[in-house]
Amino acid sequence: MAAAQAEAAQKEAAKLDTAATRAGKAKANVGSATGGGRSMALRTVTTAHLDNLNLVYRHFHEHPDVRDVLQRLANAAVRAGVEVPGTTKLETKAAA
Repeated sequence: MAAAQAEAAQKEAAKLDTAATRAGKAKANVGSATGGGRSMALRTVTTAHLDNLNLVYRHFHEHPDVRDVLQRLANAAVRAGVEVPGTTKLETKAAA
């Protein structure tokens, strides 16, 4: 479960980093119409900072996307040879 929380936190951090980069670029490009360039307006971007991953997980634990993320993490871990608590390793044959 800690790996899932870490993965979710990492994805959220990447989203925040992207948003911050965009906001930084927007501030850098703000100019006046008399400067010969295109003037731009600033906009406010609202995001959430995750202070307590356990509380956030409890809030979203029934959301379908949470199950999808956990499934992907568990599949990757099992393929890497890691034993994941709460899972059963299944091996099936498929045409290559």
